[in-house]
Formats: sequence, structure tokens, C-alpha cells
Amino acid sequence: MKVNQPKIQKLSCLLFILIFTTAIPGAAMAGTITGNVVDSQSQPLSGLNVQVIDSSSGSMAGSTSTNVDGDYSVTSLSTGSYIVYVNGLGTNYAFEYYDNIYEVASATLINVTQGETTTGIDFSLEAGGSITGIVTDSNTSQPVENISIYYYSTSTSMLISSTLTDVNGSYTIAGLPPGGYRLRAVTGGTGYAEEYYNNSYSQNSAAEINLTTGQTASGINFNLESTGTISGTVIATATGQPIGNMRVYAYDYSSGYFGSSADTDENGDYSITDLAPGNHRVWIGGSGTNYAKKFYNSTSDFSSASAVVVAQGGENTGIDFSAEPGATISGTVTDSVSTLNLANISVCASKPPSTYSIGCTTTAGDGSYLLTGIPAGSYRVNTYDSSGTHVSEYFDGSYRSDSATLVSLTEAEAKTNINFALEQASAISGTVTGSGAVKLADVWVTAFTGKCWNDPTGSAKTDSNGNYAIEGLPPGDKYLVADPN
Repeated sequence: MKVNQPKIQKLSCLLFILIFTTAIPGAAMAGTITGNVVDSQSQPLSGLNVQVIDSSSGSMAGSTSTNVDGDYSVTSLSTGSYIVYVNGLGTNYAFEYYDNIYEVASATLINVTQGETTTGIDFSLEAGGSITGIVTDSNTSQPVENISIYYYSTSTSMLISSTLTDVNGSYTIAGLPPGGYRLRAVTGGTGYAEEYYNNSYSQNSAAEINLTTGQTASGINFNLESTGTISGTVIATATGQPIGNMRVYAYDYSSGYFGSSADTDENGDYSITDLAPGNHRVWIGGSGTNYAKKFYNSTSDFSSASAVVVAQGGENTGIDFSAEPGATISGTVTDSVSTLNLANISVCASKPPSTYSIGCTTTAGDGSYLLTGIPAGSYRVNTYDSSGTHVSEYFDGSYRSDSATLVSLTEAEAKTNINFALEQASAISGTVTGSGAVKLADVWVTAFTGKCWNDPTGSAKTDSNGNYAIEGLPPGDKYLVADPN
């Protein structure tokens, strides 16, 4: 017995370990998604990347590659809903979301339960389209390598992916499904100005490249220009002394897109580099600073700002500023019924008749807010709840900008108790159909408080099923107008 006892102890320990390890949470409870990937001729596709995305967080939950039979299996999934995606980018096949969808927002969700396998999540991929082109220097006509080419979906404006130019300045984007695309050359410190195809500095005005199934769009070329510089000095109006560590901003004058920025040194000097050639709106101060927002040349009015011209490879000097102390507006935002403090509510100030916000901020956890860097003048102050839970409102208790109570400020004045008590918002939803009960997509539906299209209070566009939902509406009767144009 003494001889056999150690063996019994070892067996008991081994049995305990086996029992213990099988009880580890999740070890045998993970969910799985399986399926098969073929081409349009039903031939299996191997080596394609299959990705599973958590629909609630948007994070990657798992990925794998198809085997020689086109089969795949993604394991270790928790209970939940997932988006499954076959990444055909860089291949001869178009990328696709399940089920036969090219846009993530319309993808069919796959429900997974721990301990169970969800089968039959199959794909039949179409031939992928491609876009090719060359990137050159506008001065020398020589190819430019290592320029990133970003490509965006026209329908969603979302970035899809990117590629790099080679030593010949050439690039190829492959594996694209049919649809519209916009391309952007991202230059990142190379001395060239970023631009969209074709010779545009904003995505909205960029040329659209439309692809049919398997089509190649060639000759989508970029001719890059050298960047320019804006420089100057910032001083205090009262003392004439230089102001250090002051941020100076430059934005494209027509599109409003951000160009670049720079901080002043101890002498008040600044130099904004890497700016695209063209007209720019330059300013100092504003939200988050102690100085009043001021545009070049010495105005607080957005529309009256002078355009600062930047030439290719040139420098526009002497763009100087004289800064004054900014005024502040503060208050608290609460729910009108519960009187609870509301966090994450946007509060902005604009100077009529302009709708441009001279400054914006967000309420803290206790519902308080503080707007800084505001020039002297009279302002509309309004709120906006991005969640749609509460109605947007102008001070003092108005839903309309033309009936807002103006808040008047002198230089460096601290205006307090500009408070808001917001009402719960309402919503209107429905479906838009045409003749024959056909559901209509991309139709704008607008809610008005007046019968003659007066006082619009909200709008929404119908989805692919003709459905719309207008949220954040103030109380009261509404008149609806559906406009397909």
C-alpha cells in the first residue's frame, strides 16, 4: 500500500487539474461563425481575409483566412451581434459585407451565442474594380514616391483605406466594389500640399470616380504643388508687448477646411508652414484662451476677414495681430422638468446677423459651462443636444434665432447666469413612398411650425427603405414637407 500511495496521489492531482481546467469560464463557451467564400462562378477562393467586427463597439472581434476550399471559421466570440466582412482590397475581388452589401451601415448583423456555432455565413464575391494613377511634382513633372493615396466612399464620405506611390510615382487601388469614390493625396511633411482629385482641397468639391463591377479607372493622376507659409507677429493692444504661446490658425477661405496652425515664440513671432496655395482665413484667440477672437485684418466678423494669399512655395509675411482681452459667458443647463443638471450639451455664441459661432463649449458634469475669448458685442447664445434628447434653445427660452434675447458684452466682461432649462425633445418618423407604393430613398423630410414653409425645426433624409426619423423637435404642431430634390 505504501508503494502505491504516491501513484494514487498523482492520479488524484491530475483528475483535480482536469476538472479545474474544464471549469475555466469561456474555455468551452465561445461562439463561432463559419462560412464559405466563392467567386461569381462558384469557385472557392483561398487566402482571403475574413474579419468579424463587434457591432456595438466597432472593434475587431476576430479574423482568419479562407482555406483551399474557401472555408473559414472565426472562434472565441462572446454572445452578441457581429458584422462579417471579406477584405478583397488589393486582390481581384471586391470587398463585401454580409449579406451582399458594400456599405457597413447596411450590413446584415450576425447574432452569436456562446457555446454555439453560427453556420452558413457565405459570400459570393464579384470581380473587384481598380483605380490607377501617377503622382508628379507640378514644377519638375518628376514622379513623387511614398505619397499616401487615401480613398473614400462617396455615399458615406468614410475612409476605406490607403496605398503608397512607388519609385515611379505610380499607385494602384484594387478590390473595389461598384460605386463612387473620392481620392486624396496625403503628403505629410513632404513639402507638397495635400489635395483631392481633381485639383481640390476639400472632399466635398473633389471629383467623383464611379466604378462598375470589375472596371479599371486609369489616369487618376495628381500634380502636386509646393506648400507656402504665412508669418507675422502678435502683440497686446494695451501694452504693445509681444504675446508668446499664442496659437494662430489658418483655414481655407472658401471651404473652411483646416490648413495648419502655429504658436508664437517669446517675441510674439509665428510661422504657419505646409499651407496649400490659395486664399486663407487667419485668426487668433477665441475659445479656450484669454484673448478675444480676431480675424485678419483686425475684425471679429467672420465674413469680413481679409483673405491671406499663399503662393506655391512662397511666404506671405507681415500678417500681424493686436490682441485684446476676451469676455466670458457662463451659466448652467438643466432639464426643465426634473431640474437635473445636463452634461455634454453644446453651448455656442454667434453675433447676428451671422450664424457663425464665435465660440463653443460643452457643459460639464454639473451642467455648468464657460465660453471664453469672446470679443465685445451682442450675441445669441444657444444650446444643442447631440443625443436628440432635449430641444435646442436660444437664450432666453426661444426656439427661434430671430427672437433670441441678445447677451451684450464689453471688453473682458464676465457675464454670468446665462442659464437654460431645456425641454424634452419630440420625434416624428415615417415612410416615404412613390407611385405603386415604391419606397423612396434619399428624400429630405422637413418639419415646419408655419404652414407656408416658415420656421423649419428639423429635417431627416430617408434611408434605402424609405424610412425617416426627425429628432430633437420642440413641442407644438408641425407641418411636414417631403422634397425629393
